[in-house]
Amino acid sequence: MKTTLLGGGFGRKAEADFIVGAVSLAKVVEGRPVKVIWSREDDTRHDKLRPLEAQHIQVGLDADGKIVGWRHHVEADSIFARTMPELFKEQHGHDDVVTEGARFNYSVPAHRIEYLRQDNGLAIGFWFAVGVGYTRFGIECMIDEVAAATGADPVQLRLELL
Repeated sequence: MKTTLLGGGFGRKAEADFIVGAVSLAKVVEGRPVKVIWSREDDTRHDKLRPLEAQHIQVGLDADGKIVGWRHHVEADSIFARTMPELFKEQHGHDDVVTEGARFNYSVPAHRIEYLRQDNGLAIGFWFAVGVGYTRFGIECMIDEVAAATGADPVQLRLELL
């Protein structure tokens, strides 16, 4: 067996625009199989980029420097508003794909996630990752900030929060 080092489809499989080319080609060759492969350049040119995101994280500490509250505010365009408007409406304007990763496994007594849609009029999508990458980066940066402010070891702080 030969492993083809083609990479993953990432979020590209969620869009159906590439099917048009395959169907058009299949009509021309009538009855023969068709396989369309986009180059990396084609994929980049035609795909939807993921949303630009702003995050604001506030952490409350008790007298001992322990985290007792966490507020994670995410502001970004919505993928669901374009790709699944009914689901977006059902979720009262919350986009789980954009905010995923803000839910974490750390033990924090009060944890709040807020999402505000910033509609820039762009057709954004799932390309090359969604919320987990940047929300987790924000979370881990904040853990480092808390460790620095309280004089705690960052690894030990994380272990205590698990």
